[in-house]
Amino acid sequence: MRQAAARQLGLLQERRALGSLLQTLADIDPHVRTAAAQALGELGDPQAVRALVQALGDPDTLLRETAVNALGKIGDERAVEPLIEILLDRELQVREAVAGALGRIGDERAVRPLLQVLGASDHGLRGAAAEALAELGAVEPLLRVLADES
Repeated sequence: MRQAAARQLGLLQERRALGSLLQTLADIDPHVRTAAAQALGELGDPQAVRALVQALGDPDTLLRETAVNALGKIGDERAVEPLIEILLDRELQVREAVAGALGRIGDERAVRPLLQVLGASDHGLRGAAAEALAELGAVEPLLRVLADES
């Protein structure tokens, strides 16, 4: 029930729920925490950045990915350094989400780490990094990638 309530509050973009959703990020159930992170992303309130950054260290992969996406939606530059730190997360889906979030935030500090990701072995991750670099307006590195055999 808590999971459904958090999800619906996010869909409604109910701003009065901000405090409760922030508290829900500490719920014992990872599904509830994930729903709260998603709802916070829907709210788009910069007050959620600190709590969502803390959620990046959660052991649950889906929660980390959802927190990354929420930070990307909020677009606050305070999230850039913590996102760069988990660009090498152990889970590919989190790394791909980080690349996308960094592109949406649009901070130039992300260019160098995203360039490093262009050398990754996974095509999906390289594609996410290229898209993020395009969002950041990093044309020269993308031109160099055109010469890459892959």
